[in-house]
Amino acid sequence: MRSEDMTLLDAWKAWRERPFPSEVSTFDTGEVDVVFVDTFAAGCLDTYFASGHLDDQRISVMEECVRDLHRTLPRLSGETSKYFAELAALCRRVLAAVGRRN
Repeated sequence: MRSEDMTLLDAWKAWRERPFPSEVSTFDTGEVDVVFVDTFAAGCLDTYFASGHLDDQRISVMEECVRDLHRTLPRLSGETSKYFAELAALCRRVLAAVGRRN
């Protein structure tokens, strides 16, 4: 594995260790259900790190998760904002690794 992949893997492991923010239910996230975004994005990330690639469907799901996160992040604050900002960054890095611009 290349060194930048190792850094990405380390970031993934560190993010997975973070607890899901308990204050999520107190934020008005508009039309985006951040619990679903978290679940779908984490599933795609887990697949990437297990297999080293993503199929087209998972790439599309991850791209949609990034769009949803970018719409939602301005409404979040504190640890919740940090948690989802890190998730968005991980998704963007994986999308770049599989050759997608995001």
